[in-house]
Amino acid sequence: MNLEMRECRACDTQEQSVRAPEPYTEEREQLYLAIPRGGQGMEEMQEEERDLRRLQSMYPAAAKLLLPYVEEECDKMEYEGSPMYDECPDRTTIYRIGERIFGQVKDRFPEEARQESEEVLAMQYRDPDGYGRSPVRDLARVLLLQEMHHRRRRHAAVRSAAAFAISAG
Repeated sequence: MNLEMRECRACDTQEQSVRAPEPYTEEREQLYLAIPRGGQGMEEMQEEERDLRRLQSMYPAAAKLLLPYVEEECDKMEYEGSPMYDECPDRTTIYRIGERIFGQVKDRFPEEARQESEEVLAMQYRDPDGYGRSPVRDLARVLLLQEMHHRRRRHAAVRSAAAFAISAG
């Protein structure tokens, strides 16, 4: 059954209405088969997700500790218009999120926290981005960027499949 969305001016909403299916063409069938959809596309996405989790299970201990915090921050950004889905995410936003992640785990890295306070007091080093040197902070940002990339790809695949389903419908 094909559904079509149409605007309802009386209540500023959209309604679904049934429309007749478009006629079969070989070109339409080839296009339909070429684009991941339904079961096959979902199976591929699920396999990619399982593969990512297998690889993450091999992360070093520090990365495994940071990962749940990174995922939690990304969960908070999974909405339309989120900075995670911006074409070019803002470097300052990434930095701030990385700082929030580090703030939640810094007690688990006492040596890192000690070095940080010494550097802040001495103002010895700043990297070219203007951020303090800290391997755990850097790791948090790297994991954040990697998780954002993964979710952006998944989001794009779902949107693409949904757009195709609507246009083919």
